[in-house]
This record gives sequence, structure tokens and C-alpha cells, in this order.
Amino acid sequence: MKTNLQDGYRSLFGRLGFQLSKRDRISEAQIAKAETKVGVRLPAALWDYYLVAGRERVLNHAFNRLCLPSEWELHSGKLNFMEENQTVVAWAVTATTRPTHDPPVFQAPLVSRALDQWYVEHNRCSTILKFMIHLQAALAPHVLSYLEFFTGNKKTRRTP
Repeated sequence: MKTNLQDGYRSLFGRLGFQLSKRDRISEAQIAKAETKVGVRLPAALWDYYLVAGRERVLNHAFNRLCLPSEWELHSGKLNFMEENQTVVAWAVTATTRPTHDPPVFQAPLVSRALDQWYVEHNRCSTILKFMIHLQAALAPHVLSYLEFFTGNKKTRRTP
């Protein structure tokens, strides 16, 4: 089943005009090291996403931001893996030492500087990740144009 998730993520990026390469992936060793550091195991849906697109910088950062494994944090029994563009909301999965396949994703508003009230966003992690890719793809041209305008750096644009 892992291969199907990985192929599905790669295919979706490709259909949106972003061909993933080796530079976009995070190695199994790096993921495992980060898991050990925080004391949890990633669900297969999230593990596979990081394996194929964990370092991809356009769609994973166009609006909301996928956290690198070195940035993972635990909050109230949840492993935070994505932050909203203004760090007002975070997305997470239940922190567990036994890997699951495709668990629910939770969302928490950052209230009083704490992530302690989690709500189910969707019952499948892979669905949230695919939704975010679509959302980011829709917003990427606007965000990149904004960055180009204010920084003068045309290297922020990655032509599909």
C-alpha cells in the first residue's frame, strides 16, 4: 500500500505541473531519526509524503507550511506537521509509537499561545495532504509573484 500512496502523491504533483525529483524527498534515515527524537512513529500516509515530497519548497510552502522533520513538535498528544501561513492554525496526527496507515488529521487554532484544543479536520491524512497540494497549487502563483515583487528574486519562481 505504501507504493500506492507514494505513486499517488507523485502523480498529483505531476498533474499540477511539478515533477518531483530526488532533491524533493527526505530519506528514510532522516525521517526515522526525527521519529526517534520526538518518540513517535509516523503514519504511512505522512511517511510516504515526506519520502517523495518532504523537501519540495513551492507547493509545501506556497501558503501553509509543511514542517521539516527537524521541526516536528508534540502538543497535547498530537504530532504537529503543518502550520497555517500566519501560524494561527496547526495540523497534526495523533502521536503514537505504533505506526498507523492513514489516520485522522486534527486542526488546532493557536489560542493563548498554546496548541491544546484539537478538532478532527478529516478522517484520512492522505486526503488532507492531497487537498493541501491542490490549495497550495492554486495559491502558489500569487504567493510567488508577491515574493518576486518584494524581494526582486526571480529564483523564487519554479516554472512547472
